[in-house]
Amino acid sequence: MPAHVNWHQAALKLAQGGSPAEAAAAAGCTVGRLRRKQGQDGVLAALVECYRVQPAANGEAKLAVLRGIAQDAIERGARTENLKVVLWLADRVKLVRPQPGADDPLDGLSAEEREALAALDARAAGLR
Repeated sequence: MPAHVNWHQAALKLAQGGSPAEAAAAAGCTVGRLRRKQGQDGVLAALVECYRVQPAANGEAKLAVLRGIAQDAIERGARTENLKVVLWLADRVKLVRPQPGADDPLDGLSAEEREALAALDARAAGLR
């Protein structure tokens, strides 16, 4: 099984009416892993909804779905008390600006956390 699962492909396949088996194959994971992700992660459901409304939706509808995804991610980060991620996300969506001379909120992140944030940043850049 590949190390990286393409959840966007799974969401697209599900939005197009594909079966869980087809979605899992498109994503590169097992059906069991897809079902666990569906049960544990609201972002996948939001992506499916975004892809469902995408063909007929105007820009405002797409933006509303993406705002919901971002808000959920920020709320999850706050609930898990990962303040560095919350500050990074808040900065990226221009909710707050750090004080001049303040410590960089990303300084204490591990390499794995930095990779995850870089992937988020790349994904966000692709949505613009």
